[in-house]
Amino acid sequence: MDKRRFIMAVFLFTLVVVFMIGAIIFSAAYSKKSVSISTSPVNAHYKIDSLEGTAPATLKLKPGDYQIELSSKNYETLKQTLVVKPFQKNLLLSYALKFDFPLRPSKEAVTKDFGGTPPNPDWKQKAENLKIKYALFYDKLPYRGLNFYISPPTQDDKFFIYVPAADPEDGKQATLDWFRQNGITDPNSLNIVWQYR
Repeated sequence: MDKRRFIMAVFLFTLVVVFMIGAIIFSAAYSKKSVSISTSPVNAHYKIDSLEGTAPATLKLKPGDYQIELSSKNYETLKQTLVVKPFQKNLLLSYALKFDFPLRPSKEAVTKDFGGTPPNPDWKQKAENLKIKYALFYDKLPYRGLNFYISPPTQDDKFFIYVPAADPEDGKQATLDWFRQNGITDPNSLNIVWQYR
C-alpha cells in the first residue's frame, strides 16, 4: 500500500468514526425524553397536542414545543407552553390549578350565595371594640385563594367558606393559614361553615 492509499484509508476511517459519533450524539439529543406531570388537585385531565390522560402521568416526548392544557372540575383551565430541549434530562413538572369560584362585584351580592343574609355591618366595629385584629382582613372579603373562597360574615357572624370537594383538607388548611397571616391567631374561634364544591 503506497503512502497515498494509506492517507486515504486513514481519512475514510476518521470520517466514518466522526459520522458515527455525530449520529450517536444526534440520536441522544433528539430521542424522546421522559416528562413526568403532577397536578394539584390530583387526577386533573391533561392534553398535550394529541396526547390526553389523567395526572399524575409520565410521557415520552421528543424535543420541541408543546401546548399543554390542564383541567379539573371546579378549577380554572390552565394553558401553557411546554418546551422539551435537546440534551435535556428527564423533566419533573408540577402544576397547581386555581379554584374556580369567581368574586362577585360586592359584599351584598356575594352573600346571596352564602346563607341568604347580608354582611353584618357592625361586625368590624365589634371586633375593634374587643381589640380583636379581625378587622385587618375584613375589607379583603370576599376573598379567593388558590383552593378556597371566603365570604364576608353574615348577620349571624357565619363565615361561609368553599373548598374543593376533591381535596377539602388542603383547602381547609390553606384557609386557616390565610386567617392566621391576616391577624387571626385562632381561626377556630370564628363561626366557620365549610362548603364543598
